[in-house]
Amino acid sequence: MKDSIPEYKAIRGQMLKSYSLETDQSFFGGIYFWKNEQSAKDWFNPSWFARVNKKYGETEVPILPLAWMPKENEFLIARESANYAKVFQIKLSESPKTSKEWEELIKSFQSQTGFLTAFSTKQGTGETLFFRFWKDKPEEKESEIQQKLTKGSILGLCELPIQLNNL
Repeated sequence: MKDSIPEYKAIRGQMLKSYSLETDQSFFGGIYFWKNEQSAKDWFNPSWFARVNKKYGETEVPILPLAWMPKENEFLIARESANYAKVFQIKLSESPKTSKEWEELIKSFQSQTGFLTAFSTKQGTGETLFFRFWKDKPEEKESEIQQKLTKGSILGLCELPIQLNNL
């Protein structure tokens, strides 16, 4: 993983990358932020897929638009300390709609030890992916508001051993 850092630090249009290891299913990859969709498509091109598929087997890379993110500086500072990310699916009909609603939701996590920040993306399936970043491994038990929102639809808990910042 560390041997790929120079390559990933040099990618044009990539703003951030969190290397990720999915702890329950042994998946690995990354959580990326790009300046624009075209930068992501330029990197994840047919030759990239051919190289990765040959080395690791078949892979998918969804490119998802942001639904909500906190203020950039707050997010960047918090994300630098993240060691874990927990990912949930939320039905679009139950997902917060405005920045204020997202900020209220985030407040519900701030009392939990180790919580740092969060963001969400839109998914073509009519759902929102909700990424929460943690300093320490988050507790398994979710609060009542979190259980109601996510209905137990956790997609995974990822370790984040390396954070890249290309800003």
